[in-house]
Amino acid sequence: MSNVILVCARGDNKNPYSIDDITKISDRLTPDNIRPREPYAANEKEVLLGVFNGHKSDNVFKANTYAGNLLEPSEDWHRIGSAKPDGSYALFRSDADSVELVTDILASRTIWYIKTNALFIASTSQRAIVFFLRSFQPDKRPYSWMLANGTLGPGFSWDKRIQSLLPDSCLTLCRSSWDITISTEPPVFKSVDLPVEEHREILKQAMEDTFNAMELNPAEWVLPLSGGYDSRIILMLLKNKKSMRCFTIAPDQTHKKGTGYIAKKLAEFYGLEIELVRRGQLSKDPLSKVFNRYLVAGEGRVDDISGYYDGFNLWKSLHDNNCYGVVRGDEIFGWKPVSSFKDVVDLLGVNFFSDYKNLPAPETFGLNKMSWPPHLKPNDGDTPRLWYNKIYQLFRAPYVLSARTDCKSSYVEVINPLLSKKIVSAARRIPDYLQDDKKLYVSIVTDLSPKIPFHSSVSEAHDKTFKNLEKTRLVDQISTREGINIIRSELESKYARRLLSDTLIDFLLDGVKVKETLSKRVLISFKHFIKAVTPATVTSSTKSILVEKKSSKKNIDINKMAFRAYIIVAMHRMLESDASAL
Repeated sequence: MSNVILVCARGDNKNPYSIDDITKISDRLTPDNIRPREPYAANEKEVLLGVFNGHKSDNVFKANTYAGNLLEPSEDWHRIGSAKPDGSYALFRSDADSVELVTDILASRTIWYIKTNALFIASTSQRAIVFFLRSFQPDKRPYSWMLANGTLGPGFSWDKRIQSLLPDSCLTLCRSSWDITISTEPPVFKSVDLPVEEHREILKQAMEDTFNAMELNPAEWVLPLSGGYDSRIILMLLKNKKSMRCFTIAPDQTHKKGTGYIAKKLAEFYGLEIELVRRGQLSKDPLSKVFNRYLVAGEGRVDDISGYYDGFNLWKSLHDNNCYGVVRGDEIFGWKPVSSFKDVVDLLGVNFFSDYKNLPAPETFGLNKMSWPPHLKPNDGDTPRLWYNKIYQLFRAPYVLSARTDCKSSYVEVINPLLSKKIVSAARRIPDYLQDDKKLYVSIVTDLSPKIPFHSSVSEAHDKTFKNLEKTRLVDQISTREGINIIRSELESKYARRLLSDTLIDFLLDGVKVKETLSKRVLISFKHFIKAVTPATVTSSTKSILVEKKSSKKNIDINKMAFRAYIIVAMHRMLESDASAL
């Protein structure tokens, strides 16, 4: 489903909104390249519920619903106070006395909410809340975060009145007293000293239990399949995959070390059909329309537009072909080794202004200082790996990965079974050394896998470099002449200068430039290809040509920063329009 909205009137008051208003906001929240399905709407005891672009009935009951997937959903999943389910979801439930909101262990689907004197509004969409509030009050705190690292920051919203519910939380509103209580289960990051085999068995059992509890009709779902570990373990552990559809994003399916070929072999092994979606296809629509579609789908929560330059045609195709949802492989099993807190910042891209040598302090631009809230700051005794886990699971998962999910869930449902509470709880017990390069996780997937090769550095180089080098469309679209013209036009407006300081606007306009050459990303992937296929005896002089010298600080790409400013301005326009729509 695309979004959920719940509007509750205080006490015995009449709800000022009706089912007709659900239809109005549905049209506004739907990307322009699809026709939305009829929204589900219910008005029960002055609680108005809307579910947009869904086509199933088993996840709604009167004014109760959930986005995502519940593992082993009980018959009373909709009852206030019933057990918190496992899964990847955002749960909304209500009755005559209360409203209850529940997030999963990582808040993989964000719930936004606000309580006024007359109304309680909760939604997966900030725009929907502003629509029913009939007003918009900008919050300036996200500006610094969006400009520095392309996110809204830790729980911030575009409107300063709107709050997000923390991971593993339950919010209960008493409709008579109009009081809110929130219970949050504190995360426990504590490695346990056990033999490697015991850790492997505990994590493997958590995975098997999760997939055994999943109740999916495979004919309704699609699995994006690659040559890596995450989609492979999902395919291997799914109980019923006989009718599962698959697709892979790759240049072709002929290169034996390429993603497309490996994914095809995996699908054939399990008797499944797989569709090739060619990498690098650009939309025929004007770039301005693609930019706007991205903001409608994802509400500008992150700047990661690079995967949608096809104009969301892939996701439109899934929607138009009556696909209910996509099973994705977001996971939290570790990553590259980190030896310092700076490594964590660089690896996860959670940079502050102070991390860039070509940026002054944010106050120079009239922006707020940036700082981590107490629960995300490293504590005494925290290792870099432990802090990485905190930032990844308590910031990146609920505020970055969930935002990326929003972009897709405007077209189809999205679930992430590897983020179940069973799996996350087991992963939090794994020692640091078994998380480096995902050692423990990789060993499990490798042991269970059929004898089909995994995606490698050579296949990655094949997929991302040589096929891309054949195309002039490689340049990041925000840096093309068309992209820069769109950004300039918005930032040069009087509206932009009312939101952002002249100092910031002038800094960005002076720094943006058209780049009609190969992007740095491509040059880096070319470097990876050379490294993958070149013998270790390559001379140090040749290496020095390919490897950029590291420095303590890096420069921010002003084009990227300008695009982030464009997001800020364009989203404010959109939200102001939503606020006046009724």
